[in-house]
Amino acid sequence: MRKYKIVIAISLLLVILIYLFKPKKIKWEFLAYKNEEAYSLNDSYFEKIFDDHTDLKIFSSKHSKEESAKYPKYCSDYIKI
Repeated sequence: MRKYKIVIAISLLLVILIYLFKPKKIKWEFLAYKNEEAYSLNDSYFEKIFDDHTDLKIFSSKHSKEESAKYPKYCSDYIKI
């Protein structure tokens, strides 16, 4: 009986430790600006959140190509959140 209680206590401790120290999923926020002045003022006109950095880079490439035609001084940035 005592061995059973020890096994349960260790199992609960492991569950608690895994919950407390599990790695957090990184998210990325993509921000688009019409020009560098808007960038310096942090005045983005478009924002999108991504779970995967690769998806963000693919989107950024396509978005930049389209938006550069509309806004000649277009720029973008992304940050971890």
